[in-house]
Parts: sequence; C-alpha cells; structure tokens
Amino acid sequence: MAFTEHGAIMAASILNSPEAVAMSTFVKKRGQLTDKSEIMKRLADMDLKLAKHDQALSVIYQQL
Repeated sequence: MAFTEHGAIMAASILNSPEAVAMSTFVKKRGQLTDKSEIMKRLADMDLKLAKHDQALSVIYQQL
C-alpha cells in the first residue's frame, strides 16, 4: 500500500508514533523550501540595494 502526501499528513496528525511525527515534519519542511514568495521578496530587496549602489558608483566614476 502507498499513501499520498495528503494521506500521510492526515495519518501523521492522528498517529503519535515517531515515524508519523517524522513524516509530518518532513512534509512541512519540504513545503517551506518550495515556498518561493519569501525568497523572491529577499531577491527584490537585494536588487533595489544593488541598483542604488550602481547609481552611486556611476556618479563617482563620472566625477573621476
């Protein structure tokens, strides 16, 4: 027999065995890793900072 991911989570929420707890934790962590919204937000913030630095360096270069 095999469980789907959803079925494994349901079973893990009912059962309190070490294996069930480990499976539930694994599925939650995998979901966090695949959530791209936080990563995309951080990349956008980095992009804004780099754009400001590029502008500042451009001004310095032109003055030199």
